[in-house]
Amino acid sequence: MSTPTRFRGQIKSVGTDYGFIDCPETKEEFGRDVYIKRGELPDRVWRVSQIISFEICFSEKGRPQARELRFGPNDQEIPGCSNTIFPETETPGSNSAPTTEAKTEIADEAEAAEEARATQEAEAANAADEVEAATTE
Repeated sequence: MSTPTRFRGQIKSVGTDYGFIDCPETKEEFGRDVYIKRGELPDRVWRVSQIISFEICFSEKGRPQARELRFGPNDQEIPGCSNTIFPETETPGSNSAPTTEAKTEIADEAEAAEEARATQEAEAANAADEVEAATTE
């Protein structure tokens, strides 16, 4: 039995329920950032730019998710970390790599999500400009 591969990346974005890890190796292989569930990390670690070490498992849709999380330059273990993202969806063989079709779907979804995020940012910038213009008149 081989030892699972550990990857290292930085938390790229954080939200109320989930975030994403930026890792060049996994992005090259899977075409997207790695999903991380909010409950997997303590508040002191849940921040953009935090270095994270992790293994990969896959959702039912073949999306890469972080598990076996560690943080910091010395790969400190995280007390209380369940070390799995969705244990109820993991079944024997579910940690195998996604098919080419799933990778294509992942890339398409990542592109659509990036377009949606860019649109939201543009709308927010426009709204801020309108507020600023209204307050200066």
